[in-house]
Amino acid sequence: MKILTAKFTLVFLLCAGTVFAGEPERLLVVVVPVADIRRLPEEGKPGYGHDDLNETQVLYNEILAYKGENAGWYQVEAEEQKEFTHHQAWQGYPGWIKKDKAVFIGEKPEYNIVVRSRVAGILEKPSAVSKVLLAASVGTKFKETGQEGGFYKVELSGNATGWISEKEAARTDAPENEDQKRQTIVKEAKLFIGAPYYWGGRGSGAVDCSGLVNLAYRASGIDVPRDAHEQWMAAKPIVAEELKPGDLIFLSKKGDFKSIVHVMLYLAGEDFIEAPGTGKSVLIDNFNAKFGLSRDALKKQGSVVSGQKIYFGRLLS
Repeated sequence: MKILTAKFTLVFLLCAGTVFAGEPERLLVVVVPVADIRRLPEEGKPGYGHDDLNETQVLYNEILAYKGENAGWYQVEAEEQKEFTHHQAWQGYPGWIKKDKAVFIGEKPEYNIVVRSRVAGILEKPSAVSKVLLAASVGTKFKETGQEGGFYKVELSGNATGWISEKEAARTDAPENEDQKRQTIVKEAKLFIGAPYYWGGRGSGAVDCSGLVNLAYRASGIDVPRDAHEQWMAAKPIVAEELKPGDLIFLSKKGDFKSIVHVMLYLAGEDFIEAPGTGKSVLIDNFNAKFGLSRDALKKQGSVVSGQKIYFGRLLS
């Protein structure tokens, strides 16, 4: 009887807070400027050293699908960050977030503006000298409900409102031709020059290679997958001669050409911008400096350097 009771207790604990198939989806929204999504419900390491449990980061107002909970953590999927490799199927990025970083909502909001400054102050009143209510990271989305004196009025959590300068945000549905979109993507990526690399980073403070790409596109009104491998999966393959500003350069794992481990964002000529790795900062680099070969020379040897394959891809149609 004790054994049966123990088994029942274990099953109950495992099932507590778990969403089963057929149950209606419950949604959370992030209520802090930037929050970590962890592989396990454990606190992260301080600083920007490599932390393999740090999966990604979510921004204020990002929508999360609730999957369960454990003590002070919610198990979630970040619906706005698509990925494939965790379960070999497209889904929101899975992981755990501290409970004080998100709250439940009744329905999914619709956002129509996005922050285009690396950090933008959400103000109490439509005035540059007003109190700052929130420091919003680049790529943060809001629902705009009005305008006054060069400011957008936006909805905040808890039925509050705030104001953001029109110079620091843009409408997500603003008409732009392809060249304008490319210029915007490059401009947004360059905001991070000098920012530290952080594994899983995707906020104004620090980024990893694919987080940099994800935010540059998101701030331009374009949602793309979260990780380098998935960005490669989603991109249209192109050749080096076809590269345009905002296109992507991918680098495979050594000895495994079908596993992508790094992504860079092309600027012009021989230049690209990248978040190179732990202990380094976002910088503008070039083919000769990074690979010891020009673009033309890379082509002649099949775009393979030191056992790694270089690919070129396009996410803009």
